[in-house]
Amino acid sequence: MTKRDLLEAFAFLGKPGLMPLENRGPGRKLIELYDFLDLHAGDQHTFHFSHGDLAGRNILVDNEGNVAALLDFGNAGFRPGELAVTLPDFIDNDADKTLYISALQRANGSLYRYYIDGTEQRKMYEYSPRS
Repeated sequence: MTKRDLLEAFAFLGKPGLMPLENRGPGRKLIELYDFLDLHAGDQHTFHFSHGDLAGRNILVDNEGNVAALLDFGNAGFRPGELAVTLPDFIDNDADKTLYISALQRANGSLYRYYIDGTEQRKMYEYSPRS
């Protein structure tokens, strides 16, 4: 039995998996992560984990206004920095966009560079036809 077989058995409650198909999403993400890391173990490129749908509807806050949980990791994955660093959905006007980008530049220069370098790449990705 390979390491991947053991991971599948863990993720899906046995091999063959006893977990119902409709409940296997988190396990599939775990397997996807393993396969990705295995495939790219020797790569020189840096990949970053990205939520993929960071919007107000996916952020739970407690009574004091602290972030309590992030939800909906269905679009999450590892991406090159240029595709991973995007504006959150809740930024919907130019003034907030400018503030966000300025804050990003001050807080983390490398993430800011990824954002700037990836602007055109993200546009191509967003508008490309998908099969």
